[in-house]
Amino acid sequence: MKAIRLIISDLEGCITPNKGIPFDLDALYEMAKYNQKALEDNKPPLTICSGRPQPYIEAIIRIIQGSMPAICENGAVIYIPTTDKTLIHPAIGFEVMEAMEKVKRILTKEIQNKTLEAQIEPGKTVCISLNPIGCSNEELPNKVKELHHIVSLKLENIENLNITHSASAVDVTPNGIDKFMGLKFLSEITNILPEEMIGIGDSAGDISFLKEVAIPCCPNNSSPEVKNIASYTSPYNNGKGVLDILRKFTNVERYEIS
Repeated sequence: MKAIRLIISDLEGCITPNKGIPFDLDALYEMAKYNQKALEDNKPPLTICSGRPQPYIEAIIRIIQGSMPAICENGAVIYIPTTDKTLIHPAIGFEVMEAMEKVKRILTKEIQNKTLEAQIEPGKTVCISLNPIGCSNEELPNKVKELHHIVSLKLENIENLNITHSASAVDVTPNGIDKFMGLKFLSEITNILPEEMIGIGDSAGDISFLKEVAIPCCPNNSSPEVKNIASYTSPYNNGKGVLDILRKFTNVERYEIS
């Protein structure tokens, strides 16, 4: 097996808890310490692969002191923190952008007509994410699955779409764009092969990239389908699970997990 040169993790359900739950600030602090140490000791740095928009990813990357490019919008966008540059996947041209605007208009109308109990996440350049409204944190996972089913029906006559979900949102992306395609784009930018990466994910939308990395891992709060493909499942949830994975695979003596 090739030497590991990069660790790439989903955000919600991994680096941070799911939407609506306070951040584990201690875990984020330890991740920042890890990234500092990675630069000093030539260890694989930690970066992000998420459905969230670039401004949100930029904020989290700064918190964990990431230096490597991060994947945003489920593979449609790459954010490069060292140059503050945002790149759109080369497969996304003008026609694709127009098609996604059409989908957004359809979903907006359904929301206005109250046939969708959801809101469109602001700030995205290409993709569309819908968050359920009017539910508790405990109800959120089931509400997301219900919303996924409804959105799939509403858009069943629209071609060239990929509809997936995370633990907190339903994501609509252009066909052919997913987290693995984002990973390939990142690989081209960094010259780091997927087989030189550890991947961390927790939900169905992460499977496309987890299946391609050298070591797929997940925290304990992950879905059964992710645990089935993981080489290692941490006994810890969310950020503490990510820290446990860093400790296990990078020969690091100490990262706080309590």
